[in-house]
Amino acid sequence: GTYCPSVIMTDPNGCNVLIGCTEPIVVDEFVLAYNVAPYICQGDTLAFQVDNGTSYQWNTSAFVTAGDNAGEYFLHPSDDFTFLLTGTFADCQRTDTIHLEVRDLPLV
Repeated sequence: GTYCPSVIMTDPNGCNVLIGCTEPIVVDEFVLAYNVAPYICQGDTLAFQVDNGTSYQWNTSAFVTAGDNAGEYFLHPSDDFTFLLTGTFADCQRTDTIHLEVRDLPLV
């Protein structure tokens, strides 16, 4: 959003001084950057990279394994599953919903 903050300061004489906004500040929305396939086959693991945050938390650890690199995860549910991924950057948090469909292996 766009903000135009003003600051009230106290001068050495104890008087309040208002410094009004002269230039609006534009703050970009905090978003998590990732690209995830909509499905995997039964028994497969999906490699998943997420960026833009400084820390990440999942609603479950049952089907998530952290990789060796920052933001690297492996998703391996046995059935369709909806994950909640919360990323943090400074004082901002964002939670995204990621649905992963698990398909049966094709018959050969």
